[in-house]
Amino acid sequence: MQLNHGRFMDNGGVGYVLKPSILLSEEKFGVVNGTVPRSTNSMKILKISIISGFQIPKPKDSTKGEIIDPFIKVEVYGVPSDQAEYKTKVIENNGFNPRWYETCSFKLRVPELALVRFTVKDEDRGKDDFIGYYCLPVSSIQEGFRHFPLYDKNGDLYSQSLIFTHITLTSA
Repeated sequence: MQLNHGRFMDNGGVGYVLKPSILLSEEKFGVVNGTVPRSTNSMKILKISIISGFQIPKPKDSTKGEIIDPFIKVEVYGVPSDQAEYKTKVIENNGFNPRWYETCSFKLRVPELALVRFTVKDEDRGKDDFIGYYCLPVSSIQEGFRHFPLYDKNGDLYSQSLIFTHITLTSA
């Protein structure tokens, strides 16, 4: 559901999203399933610098007095050759204003179909607690410094919880 939510962020969350032209043309469709090589001038490099977070909430089932240890997982979904992920370091005992200053880059063969999902989790012994996410299509990403709001696991917006990033999207 998070990926569907992200796909429809492109049009403001309402209505119909048209298929990209790469899925409408039979000669271009081979690029998607890997039978036809893609020209390198249509490939993109997505570079994401994760700078900080702001007012990251505790998980709903946390105990009183617990301070979270947040980290961010950046995942790219799309054709199999584009799928990748990156995990930041854990910031100990700081959910109010964690600072990562980490950079990751992804080579996208078919950027028209790629989605980027930011997942914020709280590191715990055993299973990490899910806090929030933000997902959007690569085609709607604007370059530069960006704040991304967080949504909980039900798709409801957290008030004032943000991830601060810097994004560049260049040709490969």
